[in-house]
Amino acid sequence: MTHFFEKRDPWGNGLAMWVIVAMVFAVPLGWLAIKQTRLENDVEKWLPENDPELKVLRWAHEQFPLDERVYVTWDGSSLNDPRIDLLVEKLEGRPDADGIRRGGLPHIASVVEPRQLLTSMQKHGVEPREAVRRLEGVILGAGSLKLRLTEFGKSRMRRTRQELTAAAKSRFGIELQFSDPIPDFATLVAIPPPAPVEGEQPVDPAAPAVMNVDGKLLTNETVDHDLQVVWRGIRPASPLTREVTEWMTQFVPPKGEDQTLVERCFFAPGSPVTMALSISDAGVADKTETIEVIKSAALSVGIALDALHLGGSAVVATELNHEVLKAAWDRSQPVTQLHRRSVILTSVLVGAVLAYLLVRSIRLATIVLA
Repeated sequence: MTHFFEKRDPWGNGLAMWVIVAMVFAVPLGWLAIKQTRLENDVEKWLPENDPELKVLRWAHEQFPLDERVYVTWDGSSLNDPRIDLLVEKLEGRPDADGIRRGGLPHIASVVEPRQLLTSMQKHGVEPREAVRRLEGVILGAGSLKLRLTEFGKSRMRRTRQELTAAAKSRFGIELQFSDPIPDFATLVAIPPPAPVEGEQPVDPAAPAVMNVDGKLLTNETVDHDLQVVWRGIRPASPLTREVTEWMTQFVPPKGEDQTLVERCFFAPGSPVTMALSISDAGVADKTETIEVIKSAALSVGIALDALHLGGSAVVATELNHEVLKAAWDRSQPVTQLHRRSVILTSVLVGAVLAYLLVRSIRLATIVLA
């Protein structure tokens, strides 16, 4: 019996040649398929249908429907950042006299920003600073650790930074990153009051919330500071933060005339802030486009893209899809470095070479790859 690859077509060509022709024809189709690949990072698809935890999850979704959300923040954002109102209007639009939303993006169903939550909490009797404390870590950030220096520390600011950085690296193995104090910081993180009802006088914003390193509110404290500092893993009430801040207030430099550098440390929540965007059905249908229009809206109100930070499952799915496309063909890498330009193509070529080296036959290698 004649072997399959020994058979000939009416023109005398071996069928192996037609296999190669078919592979060459399939390459552009496969390339198009790779470029259109989309990944959905959905935990429900990871579990078998009879998994008890999956059943509980689906029941919870039925009882408490979840909106697809994208979380937006940016470097330098604060409670009283004027770009918040501009971005909300760009995304959500503005209701007219009849309460009908005008403008906005069809991809966005609604926007929740921190001041709405603070207003609601204050209307229900929660003291403004306590409301900020409760939202810290949820939709408000504690920001960097604020340092108030001693007179000795202020008099040698550059050396103060250098000595604290070197000593912290040696003692805790962390890299301290210092920055200058924020001008007019009290205005940026002042707590906005609820909007006055008709006939009432407007109320002034409440003083900013100030927390110690344990996350507890301090009374009669200002947010005046001389330096800011952050390090990887900084967080109010964390054991490392407690240890580092206690050490800072007690640290005496080797040539410091027995004088400390830092008088006190505190957090002032309210910068950065996060906005929660509910995605509409149209937005869910094309998550990649939704992320792009959000970025465009942010850029149009003065938020630099390198300062913008997005989160949420829609962002994860979009980034996964983007990375797959980069693995297929990354235009940011030079063509001369094929292993960087296209990981997938490099894998195919390496596989083809190895197949040939192992079987020592182009025909057999073609069969293996097919």
